[in-house]
Amino acid sequence: TMMAQNSISEDPETVSNSIKHYISQAQNDVNTGNYFSAQKNLEKALDDAVKIDDKRSIGLIHSNIGKLFYLLEDYDKALLSLTKAVEFQRTTNDYANNAETYKTFGNVYMSKRDYNQALEYYTSSKSLFEQVGNSDEYIAEILYYEGKIFNETGKYKQAKQSLEQCLVLGVTDQPNEIDTKATIQLSIAQLNLGNKEEALKLASEGL
Repeated sequence: TMMAQNSISEDPETVSNSIKHYISQAQNDVNTGNYFSAQKNLEKALDDAVKIDDKRSIGLIHSNIGKLFYLLEDYDKALLSLTKAVEFQRTTNDYANNAETYKTFGNVYMSKRDYNQALEYYTSSKSLFEQVGNSDEYIAEILYYEGKIFNETGKYKQAKQSLEQCLVLGVTDQPNEIDTKATIQLSIAQLNLGNKEEALKLASEGL
């Protein structure tokens, strides 16, 4: 019957699985550059999460929507969604996803060239990731962004410090994108600090 059908679709566990499915689909869409479809999937996930008052999922979805608007370079909408995300993530003590939201805030402000705001959010993100533990690769990524900002603003000593830390934390068996980018940024910092030989060595490693 219609009512039985409804009660099955409203069952919290079914709705919860549906939320996970939409979030996962949205991530696949983002990975393939299909942002319109990602937005639709996140909106469906949000509807379901609101339906069962799943505050943790609501926070995560707003964070992902914020990240999506950041990728679309719609920074005002990104900031609105990220602000909503933080409200929910604070009430649910969702430190790991809150740290990720702060990182996206930092990325938005870096793109807007509001470097002081970006650095504040990166600092908040780092300290939350440190509380969560097992977050070296995430912290390494933030240190790279900080180093890049310090280079952009002529603070080469601070850039060197952040980028060296980034490379220590980000050491993996496989060279990754952040390692490569951080190595190139570190060579820029070293060059501006007058360490030409070290800069050339790093530049050749990074390329």
